[in-house]
Order: sequence, then C-alpha cells, then structure tokens
Amino acid sequence: MSDTLTNTTDLAAQLSGDLPRDGFRTEETRWGYIVRTTQDSGNGMIVTQSLSLLAGAALLAAALGMWLIPGMMFSAEAIIMRLFATIMFVSASALLLWYASRGTVSEIQIDTTRGEIREVIRNHTGKMSLLACYSFDAIGDVALVSAGDNVASLVLRYSNSADTVEVACGDELVLTSLRERINRDVITGASHLAKRKAEIDAFKVAA
Repeated sequence: MSDTLTNTTDLAAQLSGDLPRDGFRTEETRWGYIVRTTQDSGNGMIVTQSLSLLAGAALLAAALGMWLIPGMMFSAEAIIMRLFATIMFVSASALLLWYASRGTVSEIQIDTTRGEIREVIRNHTGKMSLLACYSFDAIGDVALVSAGDNVASLVLRYSNSADTVEVACGDELVLTSLRERINRDVITGASHLAKRKAEIDAFKVAA
C-alpha cells in the first residue's frame, strides 16, 4: 500500500510543473512557458566550442599582428593585401567566437501572449541565441513519436511540410500531459487568434 502511495506521489510531482523530468523540464513565465532540455549535450559539443574559441582567438591575434610586427612592407600593394587578409581573419574570428559563445542548452519557448513559438539556445551565462521563430498557425499538429520502452519524443509538425521540431524527449506518460497542454495552447489558440483576426478585419471593412 505504501509503495502505491509513493509511486502516485512521484507521478504527481512529475506532472506538477517546474520540476526536472526525464530529459526536460518546464518553466512558467509571464508570457507563457519554456520547455528546456536537461540532457547533457555531450563532450563533442564542448570540445568543438572550445576549439572554436581557440581558433577564433588565434585568428584575431594574427589579424592584429600583421599591423604590429615591425619591418613589414608598407607599399600600396602590401597594404591592400594586408587589409584583405585582416578582413578575412576578423570575419572568420567573429564567426568562430560567436559559435563558441552560443551555448549548448536548447529550449522551446511557447509564447501564448504573442502567439508564437521560439527555438532558443542558451549559453552558460544565460545569454540566448534565437534559432527560429514561427507563429502558432504555422503548426499543424503536436505529436508523440514513440522510441520504445515508454520513451517518446514530443514534436511539432508544420502545417504544409513534413518537417518537425522536437520539443522534448522523455517518459511517454509525462509527455502526454505536456502534449495536451501545447495542443490546447498552440492548435486551439491559433484557431481563436484566426477567428479574432477575421472579426477585426470584418469590423474594419464594415466601418
């Protein structure tokens, strides 16, 4: 009997909201809510970003060094070549440093106030990089894709495309409640927004 009560309590805690779950957690905000992955991005991403940081710093140092090293030629042709190389080095350095600081923690933001979904990646300082943004009416379905052993992925399917966006991966039972909420907010919410927009347009025409 006590085991049954314990299991029921654990399940209720999982479904309650902001607690970490298998692979994801939700966070309530004033404009909606966030579904954030809790899975480790892996050592590969960390190594790649570390190498990008080193390479970016090296290219930036090389770009500055071309103008600081004494004895360099200052003919018109040499200056033009040096300017071109500097632009190339600085551009590549900026790209590598941006990638190194982009972060590894991904999240999906469900903005019920604006009626849009944002794919965001966040770095260790909390700074966000926007990957994609689309309105509720661009989503045609919210589905669970089973991976076996009671594990599933929750995905958003575009209205006019076979492409999908993964929201979370974890326990299928826990994801079911999240799917119902997103389906209610996004699919039903998009219908309400479209109806409201049609009413406003009709009112403007009548006026």
